[in-house]
Amino acid sequence: MSDIAMPLRQSNRAWLRGARFDLSFILGIPAVAFLTGAVILWQPQLFTPILLFDLWFLGYHHVIATYTRPCFDRKSFSAHWPLLVVLLPAVAVGTLAIVYFVGLWTVASVYCYWQWFHYTRQDGRMVQPGIAVA
Repeated sequence: MSDIAMPLRQSNRAWLRGARFDLSFILGIPAVAFLTGAVILWQPQLFTPILLFDLWFLGYHHVIATYTRPCFDRKSFSAHWPLLVVLLPAVAVGTLAIVYFVGLWTVASVYCYWQWFHYTRQDGRMVQPGIAVA
């Protein structure tokens, strides 16, 4: 059949998981972001609690998942112990040094940029056909 005869079947392929689910991400997440920004503009004293809530519920689970995986068995821990024993404290000390000498804005900026890069790279791989998502 031609492409003109099957517009609905063709357009359905554009959704990753379905129209309702995908639109909740496309429209819902920016709506929450704009609402959060409006609340912070309206009540600036809520910035710190909202930021801590965001970091705690949206950011820390990635870190926890990354660092708990090598700890489940002795073989994984022995193979990856430098990540836990050397790298983790080094990153913590480096982050605190950047905050002390440059300012907290640097850490927040790098965090937001890396999150943007991570999600863009991850979502871009999901949309391209024939590329496996890791």
